[in-house]
Amino acid sequence: MRYLISILCFCSLGVHSAIAQIYASVRRCELVKKLQQVREDSSRLGILLDLTNSYIKGNMPDSALMFVAPALTLSRKLDRPEDFNQESFFACKANAMRNDFAAARAIVGQSTGEWKIKMLQELEEQYAFRPGNYTANLDSAWPYIQWFVNYSDTVHTLWAIQNSRIVLGKYFFQRGKHKKGIDLFYLNIKDDQVADEKSREARHWSMLADNLPTTFATSPLKIKGFTNAIRLFEAAGDHTSALYSLEELAIVHWQAGLFQLADSEEVVASAGLQALKRKMYVHYFYHAVFLSYLGDHPGALDFLFKAKKEMDSLKQDYFAGFVDKAIGEVYWSENDIDKSLFWYRQSLREIQGRKDRLIYGDALRIAACLTLQHKFSDARSFLTDFEKENPEASSRDKEMLTAAWGRLYEAEGSTDQAETTYLEMIRYYHQSIVDQAKDIESDYDVATPEANYTIGKFYVTRGQFTKAQPFLEQALQPESVVPVKVDIYRDTHLLLYVVDSAAGDLSGAIRHRLLYEKLSDSIFSASKFRELAELQVRFETDKKDRDIALLSKQEALHKAELSRAELLRNITIGSLLGALAIIGLLYNQYRVKQRINRAIGLKNEALSQLLNEKEWLLKEVHHRVKNNLQTVVSLLESQSGYLSADALNAIQDSRNRVFSISLIHQKLYQEHDVRRLNIASYLSDLIRYLRDVFGIRSQIAFELNLAPITLEVSQAVSIGLILNEAITNAIKHAFPGRNKGNLIVIAMAIEDDNIVDLTISDNGTGLRAGGAAERGSLGLKLMKGLTADLGGSFSIGSNQGTTINIRFVANTSFDQAMDIILSENSAKRI
Repeated sequence: MRYLISILCFCSLGVHSAIAQIYASVRRCELVKKLQQVREDSSRLGILLDLTNSYIKGNMPDSALMFVAPALTLSRKLDRPEDFNQESFFACKANAMRNDFAAARAIVGQSTGEWKIKMLQELEEQYAFRPGNYTANLDSAWPYIQWFVNYSDTVHTLWAIQNSRIVLGKYFFQRGKHKKGIDLFYLNIKDDQVADEKSREARHWSMLADNLPTTFATSPLKIKGFTNAIRLFEAAGDHTSALYSLEELAIVHWQAGLFQLADSEEVVASAGLQALKRKMYVHYFYHAVFLSYLGDHPGALDFLFKAKKEMDSLKQDYFAGFVDKAIGEVYWSENDIDKSLFWYRQSLREIQGRKDRLIYGDALRIAACLTLQHKFSDARSFLTDFEKENPEASSRDKEMLTAAWGRLYEAEGSTDQAETTYLEMIRYYHQSIVDQAKDIESDYDVATPEANYTIGKFYVTRGQFTKAQPFLEQALQPESVVPVKVDIYRDTHLLLYVVDSAAGDLSGAIRHRLLYEKLSDSIFSASKFRELAELQVRFETDKKDRDIALLSKQEALHKAELSRAELLRNITIGSLLGALAIIGLLYNQYRVKQRINRAIGLKNEALSQLLNEKEWLLKEVHHRVKNNLQTVVSLLESQSGYLSADALNAIQDSRNRVFSISLIHQKLYQEHDVRRLNIASYLSDLIRYLRDVFGIRSQIAFELNLAPITLEVSQAVSIGLILNEAITNAIKHAFPGRNKGNLIVIAMAIEDDNIVDLTISDNGTGLRAGGAAERGSLGLKLMKGLTADLGGSFSIGSNQGTTINIRFVANTSFDQAMDIILSENSAKRI
């Protein structure tokens, strides 16, 4: 396990080549080293939790799951239920990230309370908030929503109720049903107002504004939400949250194109957060983006370099890809293609491994930079490989990729293909506006295709001014709240100046030219060019010093890992040789086992054949014994015509006894099991025979109460003869009048110790003094003798008829049967 973790750690260092991404890998390696050193206590558990969380944040769910099992075991051992629940949540999330929803659902099924609610919410969001906002994903999320809401109702807490409203509200936003979602948030806000919970109400206003999709129609409510949140947070004394809400309000204003207002609000928010000693790199980033859209490129670059410097000091790399992309966009706006390409490539390396939504802007700019450098083959290869590795998930993604391909076709001189592709880009642009109205995650890429401007410029370049004009006019009045940069406004006015000039519209041309000059003066100046250069030199110097220190640390770590790798290699080679030897032995054993199995198989086959032959022979024996006995019966019947009455009765009794035995062999021959006889089936045939022999079918009724008992052959023959004698005696002597109502009852039950209780009773005249029972007739002697052969007990009595009772042990040896019956009799006497 320790070597496996070391390999994982080493591999994680090799995957990310950019300096900014070394920090997370180094941090994970440090955690792994600590894990190998600490004891199995709370410190070890804390490291396991940190490692799991770190790999989940790095979008490496398989690696995260490696640490889940030991963390769960340790938290259970230390009786730390909260840590156990936290790790279970991580396990659920990791499985959902890798689309193993069956495993995730199994974890949810074992959870309870608020943690179960959190897990259900995670599963729902993994479906509902996938890129592209596809209906199929939302349909798949609905069962989890129902599960989530139903379970939340059973928890009976305000938090659970309000949280279920939030989840439902977000889901309805994704469906485009804004009013339903807003109403659910308003229910929470109303509860907070009734309870006078200002801080909670502020959070719900903020969440409403944050999750409501951004459109021209929803912008007023988003502004109201953040404005109310700021006021309520201040009233509750939560100045930090008020500042964060102010920054969110600035973003809404920026999305609406109010760049100056957004920048002033961001300045206030950043100053307040800095005074509170908060981490500032995210706020530097936002301020830089606002400045960039205002055309203040040096100011934007200054804040972006500040963000990178603070991130390096904090060893934070998750946000690095977005900062590097913003730097690349500044250089793109300055037409510095080489620097722009460098930063965009670095951004793509940092973002792509996590499969974030915002990787298509990097691809758009990288392909554009390669095209401007006339590296058409490189641009084509890059776009082809990128599309294979990153299938488009939304209309916005498709808009960006078609814009990149259109630029490449245009540069290669494929005008018709370029126009077709650009028109397709416009179609995706309009669809993305529709999709945006249902997207609660309004993450706007700083790199945009500027679709209307791009196709308008294409038509102007081709001299197709009539086609260009509507697209360029639309570029100045965008349909969505995706911000348009000042330099795009500037260049659009220049293109419209050319269009109006070609059309002879001098007033329009002059107006657009003056606006172009005004915007150019606000963006460009010689001092700004010098400032950009100075910022770049200063950053490169600082970066070089930081990189040297970081690379030195990385080199030391790399050497340690090489030593471990060499040790691991030696161990692996030794293990491989040992494994080969073991495999050889196992193979040899396998061959021996195969030979033994074949021999055993042949023996089994022979034994099976012998068994089948034995079964057949036994059946044949029973068949022949039955035939021989039937012959004896026939001989006895043939002599009955020449005998006196007494002799005839004796012959008839003998014939019935022989038939009872013959019937047993006939049954055994017909059954699958030739060793045991079903008494119930046998007795039915015996009674049918005796009724026919004595001609009593309508004169004596029989009642059978028989348990499903099977007896071995030896016991079956004895019981068959006993039943024959008892029934024959009853038929002959119990009912001299042969009136209706005559009844013979035969009952057989099985008790503990396999004791069989057999009773033959009738409602006839009973035993007469000096009768056959008292004189000891042959039949009575036969029944007693046969019972003794079974090791059983025999009794006969008379009470409103005659009752014969026999008790014996089924399918048991004679000695064991005798012991059981004697023990039973002794117990009765006591």
